[in-house]
Amino acid sequence: MICHCTDCRAATGRPSCLTAFFHKGLIAIHGPQTAMRFVAASGARTERVACSQCQTVMFDTSEGFPELIGVIAAVIEPPFVAQPVCHMWVSSRVAGCHIDDGLPQHSRGLPR
Repeated sequence: MICHCTDCRAATGRPSCLTAFFHKGLIAIHGPQTAMRFVAASGARTERVACSQCQTVMFDTSEGFPELIGVIAAVIEPPFVAQPVCHMWVSSRVAGCHIDDGLPQHSRGLPR
């Protein structure tokens, strides 16, 4: 998914954030990390995991999707290819950002 929320923009320094989600059991994280915890705009407690050396945010977990871990696609090397399926939090997108890729758009998070 491509997220346009202010939290993702602040964490990545980008106008939107392509995040690929996997079941937590499929991901192994190695190396020193720094965890940042906060309450997201959705109200869910969220944790962002960054590299302790360069502070690049790489992973995202949330009580809103407890079985999943989000991998920030733009920071994975070699380039991580992911096919987005939707845009989320478009109500928070950067002013002037036009979305015309034909993907579904959700004003906030995914509908439950």
